[in-house]
Amino acid sequence: HQHMVTNPNSLLIKIFALYTLRTPQKDMHFMVMENVAPPKAPILVKYDLKGSTFGRTAPASEKNKKIPLLKDMDFQRRLYLGPSRRAI
Repeated sequence: HQHMVTNPNSLLIKIFALYTLRTPQKDMHFMVMENVAPPKAPILVKYDLKGSTFGRTAPASEKNKKIPLLKDMDFQRRLYLGPSRRAI
């Protein structure tokens, strides 16, 4: 909390609330967070990354949208890390 107070422009995600919706079938958990993308930066593509490969490809209808929401198996980019980050 103190970090967020002293660094209001931090890119750490601000969590506003945690909820659990209980139903007879199952519990569902929700987290309400602030968007971390700068408001004036154009969003060209979005990814919903969960670290899984099972069922983690966006449908063709999503891929054809102007700003698609892609999933783990659609992430075909390389991330280049410097030597200090690779050592971690």
